[in-house]
Amino acid sequence: MSKISVLAEKSLQPGKGHRIPPEAYFDTDWQNRETIELFEKVWCFAGVVGDIPEPGDYLTVKVGRAPVLVVRDRENNVRAFHNFCRHRGAQLLDGSGHCATISCPYHAWNYGLDGELRKVPQHEEQFADMKLEDWPLLPASCEVHAGMIFVNVTKTPVPLAEWLGELGEYLNHYDLSKLVELRKVEYPLNSNWKYFAENHIDWLHLFYLHAKTLNMYDHNNGHWVQSGDHWMGFEVPEPTKLEEIEKRQEGLLPIDGIEPAKGQYGAHLLFPNLPLITNERSFTIMELKQDGPTRSKLSIRMFATPGSVLPEARKEDSEVMREDQLAAERMQMTVESPFTEVGPLALEYESPVTEFHDSYLRYVSLP
Repeated sequence: MSKISVLAEKSLQPGKGHRIPPEAYFDTDWQNRETIELFEKVWCFAGVVGDIPEPGDYLTVKVGRAPVLVVRDRENNVRAFHNFCRHRGAQLLDGSGHCATISCPYHAWNYGLDGELRKVPQHEEQFADMKLEDWPLLPASCEVHAGMIFVNVTKTPVPLAEWLGELGEYLNHYDLSKLVELRKVEYPLNSNWKYFAENHIDWLHLFYLHAKTLNMYDHNNGHWVQSGDHWMGFEVPEPTKLEEIEKRQEGLLPIDGIEPAKGQYGAHLLFPNLPLITNERSFTIMELKQDGPTRSKLSIRMFATPGSVLPEARKEDSEVMREDQLAAERMQMTVESPFTEVGPLALEYESPVTEFHDSYLRYVSLP
């Protein structure tokens, strides 16, 4: 029996419990399957509409193994295409920026912002039998929801609104096209991305890991809901700590259309890798990216009403973030030991972890 199958048998629990075997957090072959079976099958966050405000503005992302470019066309539509030339497959665009047309840096095949091949420069006689209309850029599915851009590289994906479900309905209250970005920072994590995602939805750790840093919230009276593959959680304030919460919001203006929630704090996970933080004055996106099987990157972007000023408490790395990072990295430190095993999970407060595992394993099959 292989080491992998032994570890899988040891780790999986009947009923509510930890479903994913240890190698999912450190094995390169497992990560390769995850890339293909998960990230190439789901809707993936690409950016916000404010990243490409004008026709010709573009950004590039990697969806699983597939490089994708997202561009605003001349009719102001947001489009996505596979980011390679139809001639020899060279990558067309890098990073983000602006272009009047999309030109291949290798042999100068030129495409319009609508993806149509416009011109094969000079040497047209070398392609005498080729029809330009037969060689447009290959499209990828692209939809915008609440000012957030999502792409999907499957041929016939489920509509984005259906995929988002109840979480999508909640996000409709936050239109990022009307908000401004106050902060953007990226953290390297010495852990698999799943450890940070699991920590984000683990209600039990709020009482212990964040005993001091989040003690302004009444964890016993918060609530969460599993919505399809996604998760929505809401914290309520300790009545005596409202002033402390208000101080952390100083400089942030209320967001139009959001009912005052008296300090309520939302922590959500748009499956698989997009933690979100919401309240009545800000919207924060936390995108987790693979960086090898034992490392990841966390990009944090905070949005608020125009005219808002970033509170002093938000300008530096938050203690809460450092605590979460430490938790994820300490899990990574031991997962490769042949003696490490997972014990019983809390029946209620850690059940979101089981739900996350169930969703994950609907895409990534066990060996």
